[in-house]
Amino acid sequence: MLNQIRSLAICAILTCLVIAGCSDKSAVANNNKQSLRPNVEGKILFESRRDESGKYKLYLLHNKNLAELSSQLGSARWSLDGSAILCHSRTEKREIVVMNEKKDILKTIPVKGRIDENEWFYDGKKIIYSETIRPEGGRIKDDVTHIVIYDLEKDVSSIIFSSEPGYDVLCIILSHDNKKVLFDVSSAIYDKGYIAIMDIDGSNIKIIRNLASSVGWMPDDKWILYTTNIKNDRELYNNEFGCLFTQNIETGEEKVIWNVIPTSLLSERLTSDGKYIYYSRSFPEGGTGIAYSPVEKFGETVVVKPFFINKQVGYSEAGLPDWYIGKEQ
Repeated sequence: MLNQIRSLAICAILTCLVIAGCSDKSAVANNNKQSLRPNVEGKILFESRRDESGKYKLYLLHNKNLAELSSQLGSARWSLDGSAILCHSRTEKREIVVMNEKKDILKTIPVKGRIDENEWFYDGKKIIYSETIRPEGGRIKDDVTHIVIYDLEKDVSSIIFSSEPGYDVLCIILSHDNKKVLFDVSSAIYDKGYIAIMDIDGSNIKIIRNLASSVGWMPDDKWILYTTNIKNDRELYNNEFGCLFTQNIETGEEKVIWNVIPTSLLSERLTSDGKYIYYSRSFPEGGTGIAYSPVEKFGETVVVKPFFINKQVGYSEAGLPDWYIGKEQ
């Protein structure tokens, strides 16, 4: 009789554990779905930690559908026509990958160093990326980052820029005519950084602003957008998250678009039509999500909102978005 009672008790405990486990997974799945606000046209690629594994994965959000593309690839960028995705390996296997949204691998490009940024040329025939090389036996202060152009048809690469040791290239954005490059150079070691432009062959480098973050090229390729909260004398513009500026690359004329940025912007980019800025940001309750705002006046729409997963993982995180609106835009 005692054994029967023990057996029943054990079964009850196991049943409760199974139900609790299923409930947790169901809650995660439900919260995952409810966190998405796909009220935008087009397709959004982003990296996210949003399940009980706690691992970052590459996702595609299209309408109300969220698809996992890869657990090993990241920093994804759409080609101009939306037919291909450029990304790179997040594992020890160092390579750049071209794939499509059906997960077919179209091309792999072996590299020697760490890849932080990769971007398409607008004609889809070449790519540009940053590759950080550490000399044998070297340390972080010895790292040199190259900006490299790779011809996908000829399988030929060329270096157009090399940083000083200890500096990273954190952002690369091509002008619409493929003639100029906007890029960010930064050093966590020396607490220095700047944004600059140069011709596509690496010539005529011009520093635009110290301690700023690039956002993108306006469609006319004469004006660029960037954010900063630090004046050249190191004073702050405001007690929030800085300002959004635009500058004419020919005349140097600078204008303020947003006097105050009310939230932190991460991985911010400008849509190809110059109308919206999309970005990831942190949320007060925890985690990070993805949102966008019109350029002319800040007005945020959240697309991917963080949610609580469990005590071990915490809140979900989403970042490094790339938004394909469509050729008609």
